[in-house]
Amino acid sequence: MALAADVVTAPSRALVERFEAYGVHRAALLENYVADETVFLRRGQRPGQLVIGWIAGKEHHLDADALPIAPTLERILRVHEHVELRTIGLRLPIKHDRYLHVDGIPFARLPAALAGWDLGMAPLADIPFSRARSNIKLKEYAILGIPWLASSVGEYVGLGAREGGRMVADGDWFEALNWLITHDAHRRRLARRAAKWGAGQTINQHAYRWEKLLHELVGARTADPVDVTLA
Repeated sequence: MALAADVVTAPSRALVERFEAYGVHRAALLENYVADETVFLRRGQRPGQLVIGWIAGKEHHLDADALPIAPTLERILRVHEHVELRTIGLRLPIKHDRYLHVDGIPFARLPAALAGWDLGMAPLADIPFSRARSNIKLKEYAILGIPWLASSVGEYVGLGAREGGRMVADGDWFEALNWLITHDAHRRRLARRAAKWGAGQTINQHAYRWEKLLHELVGARTADPVDVTLA
């Protein structure tokens, strides 16, 4: 199907390169963006509590197996009695009364489920699968004003404090989490930056990118524009 299309779009450079290697006519990088209505959600404030969360489809067991995420988070829960942990999708091997796992949430309800979080995680193992991912998870955190910590892998590379987060080396997750938990002012500053960046990452604000691409295709096929296909 990709070979039959005039253009294939992909949300990561790794996928664009993969399609190019397949020999497609054209591969274009178009990022994923957040639903516009998400910007109107507000995080609930719970004084004295701090919620760390990770949106993690079950394929993220690859990342949890490669990185010391579970033991790190267990240690965080032991050290900080006011911290709670949430995961959506992947269940971590953690037994603790302050760990809540939700197996799955309908996509449209995901932003509301995140709205009570104070810190978002996006750990990735440096493997081809992770490098092909988009950066949408950081945008989903940011638009809600949730500061984030992420692995410097794939489309996360180049993002940082301006976008409301920090990059974390594989062995530094405890130190990074602990620092943000204990530095409230810096966490709030990152939250403000996240909200500012996230507000500019909605679908309607970037729809022109698809429009521009389609206009280019039609212009290149003026003899028979109805033959233009998009995959």
